[in-house]
Amino acid sequence: MCIYTRECSHTCHNTPEGYLCSCPPDLYLQPDGVTCLKTHPCDAWGTCSQLCQQFKHRHKCSCMEDYHLMSDQFTCKSTDNATAFVIFSNRHELRGVDLQTFNVKALISSLKNTIALDFYHTKQSNMIFWTDVIDDKIYRGTLIGQ
Repeated sequence: MCIYTRECSHTCHNTPEGYLCSCPPDLYLQPDGVTCLKTHPCDAWGTCSQLCQQFKHRHKCSCMEDYHLMSDQFTCKSTDNATAFVIFSNRHELRGVDLQTFNVKALISSLKNTIALDFYHTKQSNMIFWTDVIDDKIYRGTLIGQ
């Protein structure tokens, strides 16, 4: 039995650094480090921010190309030096907020009634898509110098 207040759901081992939980062969240790369940942690959404590698009784988070794993062993951070923007619509314009300087600028103006937008960012191009409910159309544009 562990001498610590937060105990394991199944097997607990005292270690010099604290305690370590483990599970019977038919169960998997969950990301909270104390609970054993029949489902592997990688089967659940949100176990890792990008990729989850399954091992017999544990998991490891990893990242896609051009990202690196942060010290929390969960979060993947981009290695791209591009400036981050939040893009939004006020129905008549698409605007961008630079997340480093907090400067706001109009990206596309003179719109009728834009209510939804999305973007596609690659190293080669930055496309933005928006819908206009008055025109009943989906539009596409290219963001240059963003």
